[in-house]
Amino acid sequence: MARTSIIWVHGNTAEPEQPESLMRFARKGWGAQCQGMSGTTHWFHFPIASPSVLEGSPMYLSKLYVMYNTMPGGKAELQPVITNVHVYDGRTLAMSFDDLSLSGVHDELIEAANTLVINPALRIANGLGLSVGVQFPLREGEESISYDILFTAAGAEFAS
Repeated sequence: MARTSIIWVHGNTAEPEQPESLMRFARKGWGAQCQGMSGTTHWFHFPIASPSVLEGSPMYLSKLYVMYNTMPGGKAELQPVITNVHVYDGRTLAMSFDDLSLSGVHDELIEAANTLVINPALRIANGLGLSVGVQFPLREGEESISYDILFTAAGAEFAS
């Protein structure tokens, strides 16, 4: 019987790659609130502890979770979009999920919109880094506007 373990980090551990280019970035008790300008893309990084062995059996990364809300102000027409999720094993890019189009309110329950399945499962040898690319869409014919995203948690499921 395979054993699984899910390891979570709180959303306020999110680290923006270029914080100076965001309009606002704030870590709160409930997560990380990020505001980007329309027409820009930003990367956010989550370090997740990764078990290498459980009760003598090697552990493999089988699922990823990103808990997010692209409508924290309730405005459906002003949503940023998660377009990429990259998995790093130490400094090595181990897997990429690109051309995603994830948005909406998915910050409380595990569901298809915030779960990525790793198949085949990956052995993580040097520490798991989760990088999330967020596009703040350009709205044609309008002045630059800002968009918000809230990260509440990120997690990884490991199986033996």
